[in-house]
Amino acid sequence: MHAPLTTFRIQLTRVPSADIGRLAAAWSAAPAMGILSPADSIITRVGAANVAIRYSRPAKRGRVVFGDSSVAMEPFGKVWRMGANEATRLSTDRDLVIGDATVPAGNYTLFTQLDRSGWKLIVNKMLLRPDNSGRLLWGTMHDPAQDLVRVPMTMTTLSSPVEQMGIALEPQGDGATLKVMWDVTQASVPVRVR
Repeated sequence: MHAPLTTFRIQLTRVPSADIGRLAAAWSAAPAMGILSPADSIITRVGAANVAIRYSRPAKRGRVVFGDSSVAMEPFGKVWRMGANEATRLSTDRDLVIGDATVPAGNYTLFTQLDRSGWKLIVNKMLLRPDNSGRLLWGTMHDPAQDLVRVPMTMTTLSSPVEQMGIALEPQGDGATLKVMWDVTQASVPVRVR
């Protein structure tokens, strides 16, 4: 089994025998890894709107995060789930203007189109998995036919790497700035109440 291009980066090799008891003892003595991509949320006000963003926070763990490289976790030219696990979700009780696009009050999923020349924030209308299970949408299940808007983001290179991906809604005048930060990349877009 060989999967170096997955997020797990594993490579297994067959050996003639293995001392399972010794391996189990070594693994149980090692510190627990914990949750690899813990859930997080932002619940705040942007002007008169109540806004919530729920997402999971993957970690860099020595990997190349964004780029043209075949070893990049998130290569340019694709849609990224903007987190890990279930799709990142946005809720607002008022109409918002994100960048220059209107987003009506409601619930959405967020994705990002990754390109070398710049990123676009994607606000998508799909919330549940298409299998009618009623479960929340998994982050790799982006359906472009459900995109509400695609908004250009401002790109910044950070002076030091961010180990665990984060999202922030920082107050800015009568609105806020939505920021996505991971490794040495920050992408941002203004948000205000319509």
